Amino acid sequence: MRIRLVLLALLAAAPLCAQRPGDVPRRPRLAADADTNSAAAYFRLGNQQLGNAPAVAADAFYWAAQLDPASGDALYGRHVALLMTNQRRLVRYSEGDVGTLRSPEVQRIDSLYYRALLRDPFLQRRYDRDLIRQYVLAVMTNPHGGAEERSLATFYTDAIMRELPPMMRGRVMGSEGRLAQALEAYDDALRVSGRRNRVPARVIRHERGRLYALAGNDSMALVELGLALDAAVQEDEGEHLVWFYESKAMLEHSRGMVHERRGDRTAAREAYARALTEDLSYHPAHLRLGIMAMAEGDTVTALAELGLAAQTGSTDIPARQAYGTLLAALHRLPEAEAELLAVTELAPYYADAWFLLGMVRDWRGEGDAHGAYRAFLDRAPRNHSRRAQAEQILGVPSP
Repeated sequence: MRIRLVLLALLAAAPLCAQRPGDVPRRPRLAADADTNSAAAYFRLGNQQLGNAPAVAADAFYWAAQLDPASGDALYGRHVALLMTNQRRLVRYSEGDVGTLRSPEVQRIDSLYYRALLRDPFLQRRYDRDLIRQYVLAVMTNPHGGAEERSLATFYTDAIMRELPPMMRGRVMGSEGRLAQALEAYDDALRVSGRRNRVPARVIRHERGRLYALAGNDSMALVELGLALDAAVQEDEGEHLVWFYESKAMLEHSRGMVHERRGDRTAAREAYARALTEDLSYHPAHLRLGIMAMAEGDTVTALAELGLAAQTGSTDIPARQAYGTLLAALHRLPEAEAELLAVTELAPYYADAWFLLGMVRDWRGEGDAHGAYRAFLDRAPRNHSRRAQAEQILGVPSP
C-alpha cells in the first residue's frame, strides 16, 4: 500500500510573474482616484468582486500578487476566485473527482494555495465560506432553470449552509474567525474520521493546529501539529490522496514557526531541519534558518542557508530577495546585483526590488542605477516610504 503525493511544487515552477504574455490578465479598472501601483487597492477590489464577479476578482488578486509577491493572501484569493469561475468544475473539485484534481488546470490553481502556505503556514483562509457556499449553490442550481428556480436554489443553499458536515462547517467557521466553534467542528470530524470519512486524521489535526496557532494558543498548536505528524506516519501505509501542502515538511515548517514565536530557537531549528530531512527541496526551511542566523549575527550560516533557499526556491521572490539583500549587506556587490536583477526579471512590477538594485549599482559605481530608481518610481505606490529618497537621488520634484 503506497501513499500518493500530489507534487504541486513541480507544477508551480513558473511563477505568476513569468507566465506567457497571453496568460497575463489585464489590470481591472480601479476607482478614478485609486493608486494603480497599490497592491492593497487591487486586493480590496478582489475582495469586493469575489461573490458577484469571480473572474474580475481573480484578475485583481493576480495584480495584487504582482505588486506584492510576498502576499500569501493574494495568492490564496486568486486560488479561490479561479475555482469559483467554473461551477461545474467546482462541484467535481469539491467532491474529490480524481480526474479533476489531477487535471493540469486545477493543479495550477491549487499550486497558488500551496505557494500561499509557503509564505505563511497559518494563513487565515478568509474566503473558504464563499467557496463552500458557491459549491452548495452550484449543486442546487439547475443551469437551465429560470429566475424562480434560481431563487429557490438560493433559499435551500442558505438552509444547507447551516447544516454542513463537520469538516466543511469547520472551514466556514474558521474563515469567519469563529475559531472556538471551528475547533468543535473539527473535533466532530475526528469522531467520524477513517473508513467513514475520506478526510484523513492528519488533515483534521493539521487544521486544528492551524486554528490554535491563529488563536495564539501555541502549546495546543504544537500538540495538534505533533498529532498530525503521528497520523501522517501511520497513514503513509494507506491509500490516502495527500496534497503537498499537507506534507510532513509543511507540518514541520508549521511547528518551527510556532517554536520561533515562543522564543525557542533550538526547537525551531530542529523542526526546520526535520522539514529538510523530509524534503531537501523545501526552501522555506532554509529561508527561516537563514533569517534566524541573521538575527543572531551568524552571517556564515545565514549566507549558506539563504543561498540554499534561493537555489532550491529559484522562483520564490522572498527567498531570492533575502539572499540578494544579505549579499549586499556583506558588500558582495556583483553577486547581490545578479540576484536582485533576477528578482526584477521574475517580478518586474515589484517596486522594492528595483530600489535595492539601484542602491547596489550606486555602491558599485557601475550599471544604470538611475534606470533602476526610475523603474522603482514607476512601480511604487504613492505612499511608499522610499519614494522621497528615490526622487531626491534623481532630482525629481515631488508632486
